[in-house]
This record gives sequence, C-alpha cells and structure tokens, in this order.
Amino acid sequence: MGSNGRTPDFRFHLDTPEAQWLRGDEYYLAGWFFPVKDASSTLILEVDGNDQLVEPGLSRPDVVHDQAAPEARYSGFCVKFRHPKLSATVNLEVTRGNEISSVVATAPVPPLPVWRNERAASYAEWVETREPRHFWPSDEVSEHMAGLAFRPRIHLVVDLGNSDGYFARETIRSIVGQLYQNWTATVLGFPLLEKRTAALLEKATAEDPRIRLRSDVGPSSFTAFNSVLASSDDDCLALIRAHDELSPFALVEIARYLNEQPWAELVYTDYDRIDRYGRRLSPYFKPDFDWQIFRSFDYLSRFAAVRPNLVRQVGGLRDIGASHDLTAAVEWDFLLRVAEQVGCDRVCHIPKILYHRRTAGAGTEESPSGDARQRRLLLSVASEHSAVRGETAEIEPGWMFPLIRYTPRFSSEASVAIFARCEDGMFQQSTIALNLKPGKVSAYEFVGCLLYRDHSELGRALIRDFSEIKEDVLVFVHGPLETISHCFCQEMLAQARRTDCGLVSGICIDTDTRVISTGFVRDEDGRLIDPYRGLLFSELPRFPHLMTVRTVEAVSPQFFAVKREALEQIGDLRMLAGLPTPQLVANLARHAHDRGLRVLVTPFAVATFENSAVPDPDEAYASAAPQPIRANPNLAEFEDASAIAGSFPAEL
Repeated sequence: MGSNGRTPDFRFHLDTPEAQWLRGDEYYLAGWFFPVKDASSTLILEVDGNDQLVEPGLSRPDVVHDQAAPEARYSGFCVKFRHPKLSATVNLEVTRGNEISSVVATAPVPPLPVWRNERAASYAEWVETREPRHFWPSDEVSEHMAGLAFRPRIHLVVDLGNSDGYFARETIRSIVGQLYQNWTATVLGFPLLEKRTAALLEKATAEDPRIRLRSDVGPSSFTAFNSVLASSDDDCLALIRAHDELSPFALVEIARYLNEQPWAELVYTDYDRIDRYGRRLSPYFKPDFDWQIFRSFDYLSRFAAVRPNLVRQVGGLRDIGASHDLTAAVEWDFLLRVAEQVGCDRVCHIPKILYHRRTAGAGTEESPSGDARQRRLLLSVASEHSAVRGETAEIEPGWMFPLIRYTPRFSSEASVAIFARCEDGMFQQSTIALNLKPGKVSAYEFVGCLLYRDHSELGRALIRDFSEIKEDVLVFVHGPLETISHCFCQEMLAQARRTDCGLVSGICIDTDTRVISTGFVRDEDGRLIDPYRGLLFSELPRFPHLMTVRTVEAVSPQFFAVKREALEQIGDLRMLAGLPTPQLVANLARHAHDRGLRVLVTPFAVATFENSAVPDPDEAYASAAPQPIRANPNLAEFEDASAIAGSFPAEL
C-alpha cells in the first residue's frame, strides 16, 4: 500500500517514508491515521517481530480539511523505536479486533550516523559524543544518589495549558522517566484540558501516585501555582511549561548541585529546542548570572528551581495584568523578585542542557515574535523593577522580542571626545566627522606621540596638557575604522556615565560582517577568550544575551569608552600618548575591577574595522577580576560558535 492508505475502514498516511534518526539508536516515523467505520482499528509498528502500539494524538487540522473528516483532528502520530537488529526495515500494520494484522507501509531504516571529529561540528554530534560525559552513567545514578547527604524533595508544577494529547503525554513521560525518584508533580488547570488529554492524565495518576491533578481551581494559572506553593513542604520547586520536556538527568543534576552548593537559593540550567517529533536543536548555552542581562530578558526560566520558602517570601506569582495567564512576563516578574531577594551570589547556574523547549510552530500556541500584549507586559515588568532599584532609564523594546533595552538617563548634559590615530587612515576621520556635534562630540587625533584637537574650520590645535581635554567621556578608536552604528556616540556616552561602569565597549566586526570581538571572558583553564569571535553579525541573535548590555572581564582595544576621571586616576596625558592602546585598555579594566565597577559591552554600539587582528588578551591582562566571568564550558566543545548557530531553524 506504500505510504498512503484509504480503505472503507481507515485512512492513513506516512509523512516519513524512510525512518528518521532521532538520537542515539532511536528513530521515528510520523504520519496520521484514523478509523472510519470500525473504532477498534488500531495502528501497530512491527520491529524485529515485536509489536508496538502507535498512539495518535497530534493535532492535524490539515487532515481534517483535506479529508473532510472532523474526527481526524487528533489523528497525527509520531512513533519512536530502537534501530532494528534483524532487519533494515520496519512495518506499520493495521489490526481490527482479533483479525490478523495487514501491513499498510514498510519503511527502510538508515544506518546509525558515525562521528569522528575531535570537537563537535554540529549540535547533533555534540549531543551524541560530548553531552554524555557531563552526566553519571545511567546505571550508576542510584549508587551515586545513595551517597548524597541531602536528597531534596523536588516539586514540579506542570502547566499543560492547551496541550494536545501527544504533547501532554510526552511531557508526563519525561517526568516519570526521571532517574531521580524523590519528586512530586502537580498538573494545573486539569478541568480545562481537552477530553483526550484529561483521560491520559487520569491514567498517569493511577499508575504513579506522585502525579497530582488540581481540579479545584479556576482558570487562573498563577493563582493555582500560589495555591500549590501554600501547601508545599518540599525542598525545591520548579515549573514546567506546556509542550516542554525534561532531560532524564534534570532532577539528578538539581539534587547533585544542591549537595555541592547547599547555599544556592535559585538554580537555573541550559535548554535546547525540540520540534514536534522530539528532534533536538537550537541549544541555548546560557551565561552565568548577570543582572545586566537578566533585567533585559528572562534567561533563567526553562529550567529554574527555587526554594519554596523563598517563593513565599516574595509573595509567589503576581497578577500584572496578564488576564490570569501564566505568561512569560509573569514568570520573569517572579524570578526578578526572587533574584533581588537573594542577591547575585545565590543565583547559580548548572551549565548543562536539562530542559527541552518545544519550538514555535510545532503544534504549539507559542509565537516566535510575541504579540503586542506580551510586549506591553514585558515593558511594564521592566519599568517597575527599574523603579524599585532606583534606576532612571528609558525603557523600550530591544533588538528582538522579548529583549528589553535600557538607556540610562541623567539630569545633566555631558560631552564626549573621540580619540583616533593618524596612522589608521583618513577614511575614519570622515566617519567620525559625521558624528561630531559642537559642544557635545569632539574629535582628537594622535600623530605619533602628539595629540591634536580637530576644530574643523579652524584646523587642528596641539594639546599640551590633559587639563585641556574638557569632555566628560573619552572614546578611543584603535584601528582602521570603516563605519559606526547609528547613535554610536550617544550609546557609548550613556553607558560610560553609569555610576557602576568603569569601562565600556561594543561589538567589533570586520568588513565581511564577521565578529572581531564581543568582549572577553574566562574559559575553564582561566584563559581570556571570546567564544563568539568569527560569527557572522547576523548569527549573534542566536545567542540572545549578546544582544543585551552585559558584563565581561575585559574588552578588545578596537574601541572603548571611559569617564575622564578614570584616566586622571591612572596617569597623565604623557602616559596616555605613549602607552600602547592594548595596554591602556588593560589598565582601565584592572582599574575598574579594583574599584568594584563593571566592564560592559553594549550591542547598540557597533563598529566596522578593516583590520580584524586582535592582540592576545592574556598578554595584556596580567590579573583577573576578583570574581572571574566565565564562558559556558560547553562552547569549547564545538569547532567554533558557527557550529552552534548552524543548528538553529529559520525561526528563533
């Protein structure tokens, strides 16, 4: 019958005529099936002589339309199986009651992929060859768990939303499949679930009493969450969103970390995306906790675990005008209040992929770009928390949804000076000249060890003493500058004037739009690196924290800005003119660290340079920050960051 079937008794189609590799030795077949006359007709997968029931449940509105069959709404299926050992094919069969099954499709199964690279060239390769090293072997987990002094009771709150039966089943299976056993799970909004999904959950609770259904609450998800919280005596609380899944090691790693770092109050992990069939893609290897990033978007949730007593201290989830929905803005508001309560030192990061987030467009209701209401809620949350922290800033949408941009506001005007080198060519002078504003933006040029101020019509004037430089913020350009972004000077001025900023730079790219520098952080060996060097600028949104103002340990010498008084504190004009720029920026970074100030990178100041060479940062930066800022260790296991960026689908 091939990959299609249409009989008086059933209708069938196989979307994957050839089995698709999923991970490890696991494959899947996908399609749709529904009986027409005999409701007892079922679809069976036969692998090496063993039968496996195929359970439809995926929403297929296309089938409803094409087949003019309302009963086909949840006819979609995705059946997973291990690579057969006795045959290179598997069969799909239809059976009716006690009748002999009839084969409706035979699908070939390709060989397992082979990986031979020293470092991963793709995310799929990383999942197969590198990720297993991060976890205890599955057959040794029980032994390791028995040796832990503290085995926390973890409560999972599951918001299934409007999940189809298939996605709800996969979420629950990922919970039941945890290798750590000391957990309970509460499913919210049970009375509102679709009938097939509700029946599935009732069966799950009958099989595993650790799963509970909340049927005594109304349509308010966050009220239900707070109700669960009020009666919780658990050690840890975590939220799982509709359609998503946990790694089998998720709770093992949470318990393991709480034993190693018992002072941790809020623990978050990395995540990746999964499509409707469970294929893993689009990893997000998160940075360690940074207020600059977190106030711009919620990168802690999916997956975050919190101490319940702390949740009660901050009042649980709040109604922020979200129509009682547990939206992203509600969760961000909650985690912001938790982080503010405990302080940065007790917000801890487990750099492992422990959560699988369903992609937008995989049968979910999630929108990749958000809607106007979500944007308003996020801006409202950002504004409120900025006011609570006593900040004065202009708050607006950032580079992309759901990022928020903060531009500091000040009560007084300030001016900025741009310092460039004559040896870097005349073209950069015209680029800088386009940004000059009398009284606000001035240009200076080094000619050897001499410094001149450009007075435009009046020509150049030699600067003999540092006191002659009156501007509040000084921007240094080191290299053949080609272009700068819109409002470059305004952004550098605004960030440099912040009271917590000791040094600021932006994103440097070359004329092929490849990244020269996004700032330096430490690898596991303590070396300063830029993990994102060499990426195309268009690939940077795949790492959303790069599109926010963020804290780094050091910046490259291509361009940077500093307050005038910081330069006064490290030396006079003679030192400034004679010191190589890489050494100057290193001295400024150390000066910032010594005074407890931040070294920042802003994505709203972008400069293009003809020369992409960057000095070895370890030669210039002899001392590290008091608390080194570290790169996610997973990044070092790839050939380069492009191998990660290339694992993303077209939608973010």
